Amino acid sequence: MKKTRGFKHYFRFWVIATLLYTAYVSYLAYTEGYFNPAVLVSVGILPVLFTFLLFVFDQIFDRIWPTKEKKTDDEFNDFLNKTTTRVNEKLELSIEDFRRLRENEKFQRSLYQAYQIYLIGETEDINYTLLNKKFKKETIEYNALMIVIKEVKEMMEN
Repeated sequence: MKKTRGFKHYFRFWVIATLLYTAYVSYLAYTEGYFNPAVLVSVGILPVLFTFLLFVFDQIFDRIWPTKEKKTDDEFNDFLNKTTTRVNEKLELSIEDFRRLRENEKFQRSLYQAYQIYLIGETEDINYTLLNKKFKKETIEYNALMIVIKEVKEMMEN
C-alpha cells in the first residue's frame, strides 16, 4: 500500500542529471575552447550529490506531510487497535486464535467492510446483515465479528 520511491527512481534521476550536466560541461568546453579540469571532476560529483539530496528531502517531506493514503492507513490502524482491544477483552482469545483471525482473509475483508461502514455508513453492498451472514454462528470469527459490529455501532453513535 505504501508508495515509496525505489532505487529505479533515484537511478533515473542520477542518469538524467549526469547526462544534462555532461552536456552543459561539453557546451562550456566548446565555447571556451578547452576543458576545465575542475568542471570535469564535478561531472562525477554533482549528480551523485543532487541525487542524495533528493533522497534526503523525499524522506523528510514524507515524514512532515504524509500522503492521504498514509493518513487513511493510520485511521484504519487506529480502528483495528480499538476493535482488537475490545475483542480481546470480551473473548479472551489465545495468541493462536489471534493468529488464525489475522491469517483468515475472509475475516480481514469483513473487518475492512466494517471499517467502511464506520466511514460511510451502510450501503446496499456493505451492511450489518451481510456481515452477520459471513460466518457460522459457533465460530470464533463470528463472535469476534459481532463484537466488532457492536463496537462500530458505538463508534458511529459518538
